[in-house]
Amino acid sequence: QPHLLLEPQRTNVILQSQDITTNWSQGSSPTLTSNIAVAPDGTMTADGIKSDASGVYRTVRQLGISVSSNSTVANSYFVKKETTEIGYGGFGLVFTGGSIKVYYGIVDAVNGTVTISDSNLTGTTKVEDYGNYWRICATTTDTGSNTSLGVYYYGTLSLNGTSLSTGVGSVRTIWGMQTELNSSYTTSYIPTAGTTITRAAET
Repeated sequence: QPHLLLEPQRTNVILQSQDITTNWSQGSSPTLTSNIAVAPDGTMTADGIKSDASGVYRTVRQLGISVSSNSTVANSYFVKKETTEIGYGGFGLVFTGGSIKVYYGIVDAVNGTVTISDSNLTGTTKVEDYGNYWRICATTTDTGSNTSLGVYYYGTLSLNGTSLSTGVGSVRTIWGMQTELNSSYTTSYIPTAGTTITRAAET
């Protein structure tokens, strides 16, 4: 049956949604590989992030995103499905400027699951099946009257899948990073390439 997909106006505030080597800063020098896999849109634009040692968390991140106090944020990534993997990658949402609040999601790229761990915020997660990829969606609301948001993706966020830890891990293949402010749910993907992009409401 034909159907309509109607969505509100939304903005992806991630400056570069398809290239983690541009407009993303790095924490503790993760190994990044550009264009290692075909992305969900059929282009060779999915990138890899890998942790090659333990001791520190190796990440890509976008920092200093302005948010309103106690705001709700919807965050999403496409993560390539794997048949086996060493350790687990994952995401982090870190609110600062008031009382620091964090929301960490450990991603199982084999089974398509997310485990929230070591976080002082609650929220909701959803995993959507996109063929060779999972779309990992997470929504949380700040409770610390913060004014700034950091969005992170970790080469290794956990070794056991349940608690946070550093260590050597497999390559995590990611694409289509999106963060929507003042949003209680994730909408369809909005690509960016150096600036935030707003999609008009569909009626």
